Amino acid sequence: MKYVDDVQKDAEFLADAVHDLHKSNLLRLQLELLVKECRLSLDEHEDGYVCWAPAARDYLEKLQTAIKQIKPKILTNSDYDSYIAQLPTKLISDRAAESMELPWTESLDCHLQSHQYMTKYRGNGNVLPTFKLAVVIPNSLFDSKDYLRNRYLDKRNILASVVASELASLRYKSFISSVYWEFNHADKRRPLLMVVPQVEVKKHDKKRKKGENSTMKKLRFRVQISFEMESLDWMASKLRLLPNRCNLMHHNSNKKPWCTKAKTTPFYNHMLTDHVKRLFQTSPPTECQNVTETVILIQIWCLKRGLYRSHDGFDDWQVLLEYLVRTKQINSRMAPSQILAAFFKCCAQTNWLGEDTTKRQVLVMPSGDGSEHGSSPPMLSMAVCYQAEEGEPSTLLEYYQQHYTLGPVLLDESMTYNYLGSTSPSFMRTLQIESQRSLDALHSFNTFEFLFPKSSRRFYERYDAYMTVPLSSLKNRQSGVWKRVSELGEYEAVIRSIVLMLHRALGDRVRDVRILTTGNGNTSGTVFDAIRDSDEIPRQPIENAIANLIKSATGSDNLVIGISLDPDTCWRLVDRGPPADDTVASKEFTSLWGTKAELRRFNDGAIIYSAVWDDTDSVLSFQNDDTNQGGIVERIIRHILETHFLKEKNSSLRFHLRNIASIVDVVSAASQQEAWDAGNPAAAHRGAMKSFEAFSDFLRKNSIATEPVAGSLTEKISKLGLPLTIDAVEPLSPALRYVSLYPPIPHSLLGGPTTKDQVATGAIQSEPIEILLRLGASSKWPNDIAAIAAAKTAMLIQLTDAIEAMTYSSFSAPRSTVVTNEYADIAFQGYVFRLFLRADHEVKLLDTASVNDAAVLKRCLVASTHHSFVHSVYTKHASSSTVVRLTQKWLSSHLLSGQISFETIELLVCHVYTESPLGCPASFISGFLGVLGVLADHDWAREPLIVDPQHQISLDGRHRINETFERVRGSEFAQGPAMYIVTPNDYSQSSKLSYACNYYSRMFPEIVVLKRAQALAARTRDFLQKHSQEEDNWQAAFQETASSFRSYSSLLRIDPDLLVDNESTSTGADLSVRDGVSSYTRSMQLLRQGPKDLRIKLYRNLLPDQRVLLEWKPVTELVQRLRDQMGDLALFFYNQYCPDVIAVLWRPQEPRSFSARHSQFARPALNDGWKNDTLMIHNIHDIVRQLRGYSGGMLIDIKVFDSWGQIEDELVDGKSSKRKARELHNSSSGSEDSDSDIK
Repeated sequence: MKYVDDVQKDAEFLADAVHDLHKSNLLRLQLELLVKECRLSLDEHEDGYVCWAPAARDYLEKLQTAIKQIKPKILTNSDYDSYIAQLPTKLISDRAAESMELPWTESLDCHLQSHQYMTKYRGNGNVLPTFKLAVVIPNSLFDSKDYLRNRYLDKRNILASVVASELASLRYKSFISSVYWEFNHADKRRPLLMVVPQVEVKKHDKKRKKGENSTMKKLRFRVQISFEMESLDWMASKLRLLPNRCNLMHHNSNKKPWCTKAKTTPFYNHMLTDHVKRLFQTSPPTECQNVTETVILIQIWCLKRGLYRSHDGFDDWQVLLEYLVRTKQINSRMAPSQILAAFFKCCAQTNWLGEDTTKRQVLVMPSGDGSEHGSSPPMLSMAVCYQAEEGEPSTLLEYYQQHYTLGPVLLDESMTYNYLGSTSPSFMRTLQIESQRSLDALHSFNTFEFLFPKSSRRFYERYDAYMTVPLSSLKNRQSGVWKRVSELGEYEAVIRSIVLMLHRALGDRVRDVRILTTGNGNTSGTVFDAIRDSDEIPRQPIENAIANLIKSATGSDNLVIGISLDPDTCWRLVDRGPPADDTVASKEFTSLWGTKAELRRFNDGAIIYSAVWDDTDSVLSFQNDDTNQGGIVERIIRHILETHFLKEKNSSLRFHLRNIASIVDVVSAASQQEAWDAGNPAAAHRGAMKSFEAFSDFLRKNSIATEPVAGSLTEKISKLGLPLTIDAVEPLSPALRYVSLYPPIPHSLLGGPTTKDQVATGAIQSEPIEILLRLGASSKWPNDIAAIAAAKTAMLIQLTDAIEAMTYSSFSAPRSTVVTNEYADIAFQGYVFRLFLRADHEVKLLDTASVNDAAVLKRCLVASTHHSFVHSVYTKHASSSTVVRLTQKWLSSHLLSGQISFETIELLVCHVYTESPLGCPASFISGFLGVLGVLADHDWAREPLIVDPQHQISLDGRHRINETFERVRGSEFAQGPAMYIVTPNDYSQSSKLSYACNYYSRMFPEIVVLKRAQALAARTRDFLQKHSQEEDNWQAAFQETASSFRSYSSLLRIDPDLLVDNESTSTGADLSVRDGVSSYTRSMQLLRQGPKDLRIKLYRNLLPDQRVLLEWKPVTELVQRLRDQMGDLALFFYNQYCPDVIAVLWRPQEPRSFSARHSQFARPALNDGWKNDTLMIHNIHDIVRQLRGYSGGMLIDIKVFDSWGQIEDELVDGKSSKRKARELHNSSSGSEDSDSDIK
């Protein structure tokens, strides 16, 4: 036996090894194809340049020549006034107001930076390739003390203005179209130049001559010009570059300049070395093809996540890879996939920031021959020159570990230059999070899809909540990092201070806080616009430069904060602080929380400072905000900003799109009772669940045989009179998994709690709560499915009679009970339950039954497994149930009710929360946008959608699913279900099915419906993201316009008397909160009242003699009948919650030969009547007449937009009276005639 176990373990080990090998080979091939698709082809030129186009090489040579030909001259105060005027910034040094001479006596030199990692548009965010040219400023321009007080920056900027003026002159107009100022680091104190080449206009009316150069007919690239020092030899003391030195002038409260040992300028000191970084850069690993390809892959990986070309980020990834090479973590023999894994591990597991500064890791580049200056002694060894001041660490490395808080540290060999000196803690924290996710994804099933998703995971797709803060509302407070405004720049100091304070306040409630940066724009724009691109880097023409107030990194007047919530902790109500006797800690706590900090005594006896967030502020909030969209986090952020950063309280500070909750939630109430009266969805679902549990106990308990049978001493029977016990009661209804858009409300006349209302609805609007009763085992069941169905119908009759007899009293109103051959509807505790019966013997017979036999039971069995499958996801992710309800509302608003099944919507939501490459959402808004993204972007024709929350399907199983999918789709990918969705339940039953596809997506939706839904999803997502900062414009995403109705073939207008919830109409509804009442509450109130003509008046001590209809949805039944009877002619669309219009879309038709079997709704294709071999087409008159006949008087108007050319402004008589609701209740129909126009 032990030998068998060992053999089995060896077989499993070998199988896993084979799977891992196949997976790694697949990833390797995918990465090779990605690099091949994105990388620009490189051609070695004889003069040493590595260029991707001859035209670009020629242009760069011409531009460098133009810069070198600029004549040097000594500039005095009067000479450079015109150049200062066109600068986008003011002079900021201590000599700005004095006479400052620029002794410019040497010609400028320039060099082209490496561009071997440039990619095509697809791998570059649809941004034009940008060559980087560095202008070298001669040392003679600077005095020995110009490193002090921004003097270097003033001289550099004046020289940059001179170069800009020369290049923008008419002298170079033949090849330079325009010159712009650019602000890569959101700091106007260090502007760059962007040169746009001149583009020759194509002449389409003339043919190009033979041999004429056409490579410059359109804009293909642009050039960025930076300005660097020649060297650091002009500095009087290079020790001033140490991070513990102060080179800027600070001001105290008396406006007197001072600079003490406690004040340092590490960022400014780094900036000086950054302007000579070429002396510290390592040589690019051109000899290692795999490393080069990995750099390109890292760029694409960052590009997808909005981390490439961020104003506070890092893009020279070859430096980090060089560090990994020198530390023997990677080598040239490793494949790009292995190098990627090492890169992710280094980024994720290195303690770059560290909460405890003693644990901060400081990396130092090991010495090696890879450095450009590695053959000569280091230019400057700061580690040797470092001299500790009083109270400082003894070594430079320890100083970086303990006192450098501006970001991560990766030093060069001499410890002079920090390669990551411009990288903010916020960027590095986000990089670590994404790297850890990617590292985990290397062991998942869809590694490549996660690393390089089709849709970008940029800023507006990456976070759960967003908040906009106007820059004009910020006050000038010298707090936190904001004190470093003189060296960081105004904008960078502001955002670093805000992010630092929010991280401190929010703690583990959030995973990440990030402010919108460059590199996060829309990548779907044109690639030939040199200025407006997806990087959104601000640029100004040099002739119109304005030294204006503070602007964001993207040039707007607002900050946009992105927050990634932790769903497990974001709802925490209390922040516990220090005890009162800890003076220092208490002062820090109160300074952070302000008025929210107060002393409290807790149950454990501790008297400590704390901040409690159980109260609501003046901003509108909803009852379930804390679980749906991080309501406590929103209140904390608002409080911190108002306390520390804003000039005054701002009621507009709120999460983007938060008011969409008006559709699915109730406005916060003072108590739970008030919330219930207003229709709190959570309370309503809990009430239905509590009633279901009570009903389940009632059924199981009373199905046990405990009552003696008359005339027998041994036989016993149950109180319900059933011959079998009820072993289990399984939930099927969405209301029992908290995803019903409008959950059922208990009816006072059906055993529910009494109310003070004077009227009650006579017709229940909510769907019955479906449950499945599993009967005990028995050998007496027949072997015929039809006979079993008849026996179950008899049991349902007995069951309902017994329940009514046990629960009915003389003080109850008359009950309505419905029994069909499939189910029984009965009221219990005010709720309507729909009972299905299941017998195990019948389940065994289903394998040999035909498709139509026991179809209802098949659906119930699938529904039972589906319920438990999705309910586990809802239990783990609190906001997922709200996303299901919101998606259902969105689909119905666009008349797609019934076209995509409710269960399919649930599977899409489960996929977003468990398998989406965008990560798990923590708010209902991010979850809803994720569902729209899957619906719009997934390639439904060529890829199956696998929903596997518990990872039950193995890699081999996924391969088999894909093979089955390809077989079903066919060579043209045009066969099978439009939405091919697979779950573990479907996969386990694949041997019994022709294909392993989910039950609910096999028939619906049709391809035309799916295409319509995809287009709507894409437009809705783009609209919501574009207008997310506007308070109520989101309503347009849930409404149809008059023009959209023209896309249908015909419209059937329903009698308004049959409508109950006008709040849910698809046209013109106001979904916002009005007078403190949400749209959801207004809908619940209307549904509770029911149809006007069926309302029952209630009197004290008197019971009504009118029965309550357990389900009343006449329009839904009409649509179902039309789909059953006329589905081969047209598609029918409607809004199930307010079916005021039924939209009809004719199916495409072709003339066919006459056939008596198919002559219904047919007419000759020719207008001159029947002839031999006449072809037939559909007769629109007969179809409209039949539509009116099926409606039974529910239609008041029919408009036809597409009549196949048979009707042109013709009036057609027909019967379409308004059937009164009372007449519907009495099962009678009207017969009055009225006119209806068809246009």
